[in-house]
Amino acid sequence: MTVRGYAKCEICGFNLLLKIGEGSESFQPHIFDCPECFTSLSVALRLTEYGHAFEPGENCTYPNNEEIEELDLLPNNKIDKSIICLHSDFAFNKDQIHDPLGTATVKLNSIGIMVKYATKRWPMINPDNHIKIRKGPLFLDIAHYFDVPDCKNIWTSIIKPYYTMTKKNNLKIIETLKNKYIFERKKYVPKVNIKQAEDMYYDFFSSMFYPRFNNIYIIINNAIVKAKQTNPKEFSRFIEFYKNERWHNSEEHIVQIFNEYFSYTTEFAQMRVYARIDNSNVEDLIVGSKNFDKTKLFYGNAYEVITDEYIFLAGIFNIISGRNFDQFSSMTLNKYINDVNKDSRSTPLKSYTPFNDFLNEMDSTLRNGSHHASIRRDGEVIYYRSGGTGAVREIEYSKYLYLCNRLMILSTVIFCLENKWLSK
Repeated sequence: MTVRGYAKCEICGFNLLLKIGEGSESFQPHIFDCPECFTSLSVALRLTEYGHAFEPGENCTYPNNEEIEELDLLPNNKIDKSIICLHSDFAFNKDQIHDPLGTATVKLNSIGIMVKYATKRWPMINPDNHIKIRKGPLFLDIAHYFDVPDCKNIWTSIIKPYYTMTKKNNLKIIETLKNKYIFERKKYVPKVNIKQAEDMYYDFFSSMFYPRFNNIYIIINNAIVKAKQTNPKEFSRFIEFYKNERWHNSEEHIVQIFNEYFSYTTEFAQMRVYARIDNSNVEDLIVGSKNFDKTKLFYGNAYEVITDEYIFLAGIFNIISGRNFDQFSSMTLNKYINDVNKDSRSTPLKSYTPFNDFLNEMDSTLRNGSHHASIRRDGEVIYYRSGGTGAVREIEYSKYLYLCNRLMILSTVIFCLENKWLSK
């Protein structure tokens, strides 16, 4: 569904016709540049019991009736900068962002992707007759199977409270949250694979980030199993060490990253599909919303957390390599933790080839740019300095959001696996 909205820039008076695609969240904020004066404007789409409500925000107001009538006269076959296409779940190509049919076209083109991956995840779905199984249009049904509708609300009202309650060992509330989660997910999917409350972590994140989440999960879990089989006694020593010395802080830091992601989930979600399916050719795509002020630190923050989690991977790697968990071939784990800078922590781990699937995409230059306050956005491009020579680098904002999602996925995998193996 495409919602039609009208906005007027309060700075220059430019009138806009907005074509907003219905996303998977009940509240969808969008921040974009006025095409006339480039002032940052904000609007929002809110789902109510009566349908979708359009809300103008910062630097925005409603045009008057005469101005709205003029916008309504814009032809449906002509690109015009007065038209802005927005969608919290997808990006646009350069020809679509000001196309009257741009939002509808993006949604239509996405159906094939959703059918492909939804049917892999849910083999019982027959895309030819699933309309008989569920009410509603084709696009919405497939989107529900493929994604997690209202994921921010599930995080804030179920998953994060469950995390808190496990620390307090409040079994009654834990059971209540588990049942609440099952109820929420059964609204959209044929089966919820929850037997114990701790299964919620895996079900939630694998549903949000399938298939990339699942692929990385298998790689790391296989390594953990291999380490346990290689030296069970040393593996037990490692689990006790990590549980007692690092796990509490590790979890707290990862949860902070999750909070940051879900605070602006509709911004990140514009590139989530592409990150999930390994479609990295996103440099030519344009996202409608550009809330860069709120996302510019996410990559660096996630990078910091993940490079700390290399310590967990390092213990597994050392055992697989036939050594004690705290001994590399040329240094101790203690030296690795205290003396090796985070940009270099991946180097020894890369000799275990399966880890390279995710280690090689970590970009220390982008992390340095965001954390040295030398990063800015100009239109569709982010410019940053990474240190060293001080040379200016650039990356498309769409690519930046793609990379943020990739690190989010890796963080969720590590979080789920640590809970699986350390909570036993």
